[in-house]
Amino acid sequence: ACACACVCGECRTISYLCMSDHRVGCSDVGVLNHEHLGADLALAAGLPDATAEIIRNHINAKRWLVTTREGYYEKLSDASKETFTYQGGKMEGEERTAFETSEQFASHIRMRQWDEAAKDDSERMAQKVKESYSVEHWQSVAMSLLK
Repeated sequence: ACACACVCGECRTISYLCMSDHRVGCSDVGVLNHEHLGADLALAAGLPDATAEIIRNHINAKRWLVTTREGYYEKLSDASKETFTYQGGKMEGEERTAFETSEQFASHIRMRQWDEAAKDDSERMAQKVKESYSVEHWQSVAMSLLK
């Protein structure tokens, strides 16, 4: 699960870099539809469909968490708050039901929570990163996920 999270996060980051000149509709803090580009990049790299779907749904997970978890919106980064409306706002009705009953629902939510935690730039988090595995370790993990 941790390996998948790292790969998902990197695909999302790459999608931002690829579309840095295409910030239309999301002010200067985000790239509209970056979740689809990141998922497409994952598939093109040979990653499993399940990994691509987690990337594709990280915005939906944010919308669901804001809708259902009191106080979640306040915990978002400033950039994530600003893009929230552009990304569809709160998730309601049939859209919410379909998301909640999707096969990978729990994975989508867990990935989003990891995504938010990864934005922690405190000293405590920096120390945890230093104590974790090397870049080479995560490169080999990512390679093992390729089809």
